[in-house]
Amino acid sequence: MLKRHRKLLIRPARILSLLAVLVLCLFLLTIRQIPAAAQAPESPNVTPHTLSPQQTPAFDDFSPIADQTPKAVVIVCADMVDLGMYESIKRRTEIALADGATYLIYQIDTDGGLVDSARSIWDYLMHDVAQRGVKTVAYINKKAFSAGALISVACQDIIMKEAAQIGDCAPIMLGGTIEGVEREKMESPLRSYFDAAANLNGYPAALCRAMVTDSLEIYQVENTETGESEYFEKTDLPSDENKYDLKNKRIIVKEGELLTFTASEAFEHGLSRTVVKGLDDQALEEALVFLENRDAVKFPRPIEFFNTNWSEELVRWLTNPVVAGVLLMIAMIAIYVELNSPGLGLPGAVAVAAFAVLFGSKFLVGMANWWEIAVFFIGLALLATEIFVIPGFGIAGISGVGMIIFSFVAMMVRNAPDQSPIPVSPVDWQMFQNQLVWSLAGVVLFLVAAYFL
Repeated sequence: MLKRHRKLLIRPARILSLLAVLVLCLFLLTIRQIPAAAQAPESPNVTPHTLSPQQTPAFDDFSPIADQTPKAVVIVCADMVDLGMYESIKRRTEIALADGATYLIYQIDTDGGLVDSARSIWDYLMHDVAQRGVKTVAYINKKAFSAGALISVACQDIIMKEAAQIGDCAPIMLGGTIEGVEREKMESPLRSYFDAAANLNGYPAALCRAMVTDSLEIYQVENTETGESEYFEKTDLPSDENKYDLKNKRIIVKEGELLTFTASEAFEHGLSRTVVKGLDDQALEEALVFLENRDAVKFPRPIEFFNTNWSEELVRWLTNPVVAGVLLMIAMIAIYVELNSPGLGLPGAVAVAAFAVLFGSKFLVGMANWWEIAVFFIGLALLATEIFVIPGFGIAGISGVGMIIFSFVAMMVRNAPDQSPIPVSPVDWQMFQNQLVWSLAGVVLFLVAAYFL
């Protein structure tokens, strides 16, 4: 009898030790998934430029900010673009607006991320923030690649530090390639987002489209009537030689290449309003002075920074598909221990905590709706009823398992409460598949652990 009790005491210890090792290994794996920062090539020395009329958007004296005391704030947008960043940008922007900010400077430094999240940020900046009458500025400190480029053009102004880069926004599929019609289905909506932002904010639309599609060949042609440069795709080149200097047209993006500009190139071709240089504080001050001189305003100093807080970073980490798989594995092993060693209590508490963290983090970033969480707990209640109350394994147990599986799958798709949790676009399917793979990996690890314990 004593040996039996000793075995019951030892087994939970072995299980907890195994859990610790697995969590550590998968945590290291999540760190490896974070893309390394691209090394920006050294840019040539940049001298101050005079803005062309195309690069100087008109200041609307009738906008709501005209009657407010000018106030600039910096909202830091760094690392991977994901749902956590979207929610964080919304929260910090609303706080800044409530504090009376009239210039929202989004300091961007990212290699990219999820297209769906970038589109959500684009929608928020273009349709919500823009209606408030405030100025939005993308201040590219180091790089704005991929999703970062889409966020940047959604701002009314782009200001770049001298060693910064922007571009390379072609969608990719993790673990596979996309060609033909499927690629066009992904690129076409992206080009329309860039087109809309470029036309509204005064950026060259053809150059923006070349960030997305590598089959475009873009030419720079001088308009002899205005003296300004205009940009055309090869198939859309003008034919009026009286209006355009076609003999001296210049190719900017070759077919087969994606547009990626340095700061000086972006300014030269009208994608950036100005280029600033120096250390971080000095460069930001130069950007502020540029805005003050252009718009005839004066910002009080010091400038307030809105960084992400620890809870937002924690939620972003917890919603990583790998971490979600780890949490699922922990919860399942804890339930297994509780059922095989009744009376301990601790494994059951661990399972509840793991599920709470898993669902809570997904709920905070909009991945889980209230009814999906409710379906899970109803399924769990039915399964518990089948195990502890009703003998055998019948309708209640099967229904409970089905509801639990359905709720897990539904929480892998970002949908409104009144919409079905079904992936629609190729990007949605990519996100769904990525989360499904890591959740299944968590289940497999649980089965392996249960077999050996």
